[in-house]
Amino acid sequence: METGELDQIVIRKIEMAIYKRTVRTVGSGTWVQCNWGGGSNTFYLADVDTATRRTTVQEFAEFGPDPDAEDRTDELPPGTISLSGVGESTVRIGVSSLPAYKYEGAMVVTASVNGEETVYTIGSRDKPFRWISPTDSEAGPTGPNHHGWDAERRRWVRDFQPF
Repeated sequence: METGELDQIVIRKIEMAIYKRTVRTVGSGTWVQCNWGGGSNTFYLADVDTATRRTTVQEFAEFGPDPDAEDRTDELPPGTISLSGVGESTVRIGVSSLPAYKYEGAMVVTASVNGEETVYTIGSRDKPFRWISPTDSEAGPTGPNHHGWDAERRRWVRDFQPF
């Protein structure tokens, strides 16, 4: 999010529209770690849980305008993510769903931009947003058997940990 002197952005809702859910073979595929150097120091971290139909937002004060403030967690809605005046802020959005399924759908963000209600959609029925959630045995992209990008070798490397 980025605002000018007189601008205001208020994100009111982030949700996933699920178009298709299919069973997948647990342990199939390759987990890819895409979190290194990608700007993960974020002021807002949103988690959209499609199983509970809840979106929670964590606010990390150390990355915001007042580093001495308390971190906080809120549900969206009724809570909001907002920015006004000259500034910028990052919102990192994660999706949690039932494991052992492949999903296709769209991310739908409802916001007010300078008082005008706007809906942003990422994905469509023709070009869906796709995601999966790991099972406990898979441990996901940060667990064993994931692949990370090694910039020096310029290739994907199994169990790569640069830090």
